[in-house]
Amino acid sequence: MIWSIYPLDSIKHGYTDLYNKIKFKFKTLSKKSVYVSPLSFVDDEKLSVTRGLRKRLDKNGIEIVVTKSDKILLWQTLHYLELNNFRKRDFFRPYKRPEISIPPSLARTMINLAQPRIGSKLLDPFCGTGTILLEAIDEKLNVFGVDINPKNVSGSLLNIAWFNKKSFHNVVCGDSLKLDRIFSCEMFDCIVTEPPFGPPFKNLQKDNL
Repeated sequence: MIWSIYPLDSIKHGYTDLYNKIKFKFKTLSKKSVYVSPLSFVDDEKLSVTRGLRKRLDKNGIEIVVTKSDKILLWQTLHYLELNNFRKRDFFRPYKRPEISIPPSLARTMINLAQPRIGSKLLDPFCGTGTILLEAIDEKLNVFGVDINPKNVSGSLLNIAWFNKKSFHNVVCGDSLKLDRIFSCEMFDCIVTEPPFGPPFKNLQKDNL
């Protein structure tokens, strides 16, 4: 079991007592535990140790995070992300357009904020190169994508094929202002997208919004 304590305020009073109580409790339960300081995440020398410990979570236990401010909160880590996988999807996918793409890690964060369940239907109405679609597929979601540029649609499908994960996906070329015509019989659980920003508005145009 791996555990950490994060003080959420500038007052460290009680921090040492809390640490000793938790450590003693694990010992009385005959549970093996490793304390990882929050400083491990900002200290390069300790970061590799933290990564090594977290890799053991899959088979050898759980991670408990304790946060302390005016209250003591207990958290369990359910999932952690391997950043190397994001880099691979970013740099090695066959179809790339950096000028319109967002980082895969940001796409995953956006999906997580939507809190979809496994098997949910996710729509990206401005799918571009398919970054959000790939991350959603990795989260075992059913994905729907629309883009007005046929090259982007072909590229998204190429990236999905390259990703090589079993999935339901439906990516089409069309105008997202007419979604009712594109997906006339579909209902979606969530929409995750980065819309096109277009050219900057002039002052007169802003006043007329």
